[in-house]
Parts: sequence; C-alpha cells; structure tokens
Amino acid sequence: MDKLIKAVQSQRENLEGYWKQLPADRKRKLVGYAFMLYCIITLIVIIQVIGQVGNNTQTVAIEHIENSVVKLQQEKK
Repeated sequence: MDKLIKAVQSQRENLEGYWKQLPADRKRKLVGYAFMLYCIITLIVIIQVIGQVGNNTQTVAIEHIENSVVKLQQEKK
C-alpha cells in the first residue's frame, strides 16, 4: 500500500510541475477544453434523462383516499 501511495504522490508531483511550467494561455485553453467537455457530458445526460422520462408509459391512478377510521366505525355498526 505504501508503494501505491508513493507512486500516486510521485505522479501528482510530476503533473503539478508540468502544469506550473505551462504558459498562461495554454493553461487557459486546457481549462476551457475541460469546461466544454463537462458541458457536453452534462447536456448528454440531461438529454438522456428527458428521453427516458418522455418514453415512460406508466401512469399513476388518482383515486379517492378512504379514511380507515371512518371505515372501522362503519364496520362496528
């Protein structure tokens, strides 16, 4: 487990060093691309949810709710 933690920390430090060496305009472009990818994935998920809800053919029956107390009182009579 310690080897895994050290390997992950090493990779993280390498990525941080790479990120710090990038010019500001390149960082801005990469952040913009990541945000666009996030927006696209979000839209895909929203479209899928709308599609699943739109294809739902189940309906809820709306009926009168009977009061169980009144029903018990009527049975006692």
